[in-house]
Amino acid sequence: MIRTGKKLGQHRAPATVMRMLREHDEQKAAAAQGPPKQVSEGHRESDTAVISRVLAHIP
Repeated sequence: MIRTGKKLGQHRAPATVMRMLREHDEQKAAAAQGPPKQVSEGHRESDTAVISRVLAHIP
């Protein structure tokens, strides 16, 4: 669900969600080749957390 802007309250298109997942996979692949990407408080975000966050946008 979109939480800001003109489309507030609407769901993302399936193509947008797939793009978000693809970009995340690409980032994970790039991170595997270099130092781990850190998120706040020095912890890595788990794949499950990312997928749950993305799937929350699908009706």
